[in-house]
Amino acid sequence: MSKINIDRIVKDIKSKTTSLTPVIEAVCNSIDAIGSERTDGFIDIVVKRSGDQSLELDTTHTLSDIISIDVIDNGIGFTDENKDSFDTYRSGFKMSKGGKGFGRFMYLKYFRHVSIESIFYEEGKYKQRRFTFGHADEIIENEQIVDIEPNSDLHTGTVLHLSSIKSFDLDKGLEVIARKLVERLLVFFVTGGEYTPKITIKEENGSNSIVLNDYIGDNSDIQQIGKEEEFTIKGRENEWNFTVKIYKIYYSAITNKICLTANFREVTDSALHNYVPEFKETMFDITEYGTQKNYMIKVYVQGEYLDENVTTERDGFNFGKE
Repeated sequence: MSKINIDRIVKDIKSKTTSLTPVIEAVCNSIDAIGSERTDGFIDIVVKRSGDQSLELDTTHTLSDIISIDVIDNGIGFTDENKDSFDTYRSGFKMSKGGKGFGRFMYLKYFRHVSIESIFYEEGKYKQRRFTFGHADEIIENEQIVDIEPNSDLHTGTVLHLSSIKSFDLDKGLEVIARKLVERLLVFFVTGGEYTPKITIKEENGSNSIVLNDYIGDNSDIQQIGKEEEFTIKGRENEWNFTVKIYKIYYSAITNKICLTANFREVTDSALHNYVPEFKETMFDITEYGTQKNYMIKVYVQGEYLDENVTTERDGFNFGKE
């Protein structure tokens, strides 16, 4: 492929993104690799910390900074077709799924070293592909491909290594990260297909793990309120249909929000009380024990118009706010 200035692309990425953005991008890529028909799909987000991780943490210890993250899935793997797409700047390979061929550059925005190990099945053989993400003018560097002897435990899949975080602004607590991931990907969890991959975030040393799917459901921390609603906005020549879903999220931020989404991802949010003043009040339920249980209302808006007009960085939309 033609050479590109990778460092310049990375430096030009807007600052609205955060250290969590590449993790969200990686999870979405894994979801695409697994597909919507498999019943055994899984995605593991493995957190690696600085310092001595052999300690059993209690209230007297503080968590070490997160320095690296692995995202592991049992998807189709880096076939030649997927590899060629990855090696093409602004590839249109996954355009039908909202892919922009840009998100992988988020990895280098927040992590110094990025590498991939992947097992795929092609031409009647299992193969392993390894490579690193270049910083200069080649996206794929140090590529190695070897044939693998099949065995009963072998399956296709990919391990993405996001190593040496550049800024320690990522939340340390596993539960905080898990909740943020669920809220950002909630639209996928409830509309992404009949079979949702099991998504787990875990400590490298095995001391803690959280299944993100467990946050969602009638008796869980995230519950849908009522049924989805639809509305239409008419222009001079066109009209656009939108869907609204409303959720009650316990033990989250206090501010009730309305979020615009694109391609199963949360993109922007604003306070609901800007439109309906009553939503400035704290929301709560009274439990069976007579205690107060706070929650927030979060409204998600979906629509093809939003999918088509999201920015390259997925941090805004290409239309005015008014």
